[in-house]
Amino acid sequence: MNGIILINKPYFYSSFKTLSYVRNILSVRKLGHGGTLDPLAVGMLPICLGESRKFCSHLLDADKHYTVTAKLGLVTTTGDLEGDIVSEAGCNSLNLSDIELAANNLSGFIEQIPPMYSALKHNGKPLYEYARQGLDVKRKSRAVEIKKFKIISWQAPYLRCEVHCSKGTYIRTLLDMLGNKLGVGGAALTYLQRDWVAPFFESNMLTLEELDYSFTKNKLLSSGAYLPLEKLFAKYNRVDLSYIEARDLGFGKVVTVGSYNDVNGEVALFLEGDFIGLANISTSGCLKVRRLRQSIVDKLCARN
Repeated sequence: MNGIILINKPYFYSSFKTLSYVRNILSVRKLGHGGTLDPLAVGMLPICLGESRKFCSHLLDADKHYTVTAKLGLVTTTGDLEGDIVSEAGCNSLNLSDIELAANNLSGFIEQIPPMYSALKHNGKPLYEYARQGLDVKRKSRAVEIKKFKIISWQAPYLRCEVHCSKGTYIRTLLDMLGNKLGVGGAALTYLQRDWVAPFFESNMLTLEELDYSFTKNKLLSSGAYLPLEKLFAKYNRVDLSYIEARDLGFGKVVTVGSYNDVNGEVALFLEGDFIGLANISTSGCLKVRRLRQSIVDKLCARN
């Protein structure tokens, strides 16, 4: 199996634990996930099987969409209900229009400082390990893009909203920034659901129980939650190669495909209808390989 399975990660499961369950259910040794979700978060966790693992970075870099509930005025050590309470302020005086204005001011490109309770690594160790030891590591701010920050409802002190954001966005930090802008000290997440990871906007997801059932009954491939690797690159320009062109790319040669002169940038490569990898293409039609599926390369070289 070399495709992608969309798992609805359960509450209280880490992404690593979810990955282990999928490994045990499918008896697949090589797999990875397309973007960490906190244990207290639920929702879409793409699992990349076999050769798909080598293309996981495209999911890490993808846009994501969340549905969030937060308690305004509550500040904890972790930014959610798992941590110790640092402070708590009343927010009954806040009205919906004030909150919407503050959310609008946090839309677009903003700077965020990654939280200490995160999987971001410092000297090879996740920041949360330092945080658990009571240590505070100096972190650099990073630019992220908030493409949508929509308030769904406000019933003090609980706020429900939707966030569409770029890679690297910390939702806990965003809601804490909102609480600071509103003058209540911060906010703590009470619920976080990842609705989709681009480009899987309206795809099915399976719970671990549903995955087990589907796999046992040989229904996984027809579930709608198992996707072939090429679905990840459905929006890419496509270049269909001849066997000789594909073989030359496999041997590290530069190939020019003159019929694609109007295409520029990264393209998806296909051979006889099968996705074989990615390449950059110049305005002159020159291909430079980014990544090829190893099984395809081995077959091409063996046929030489």
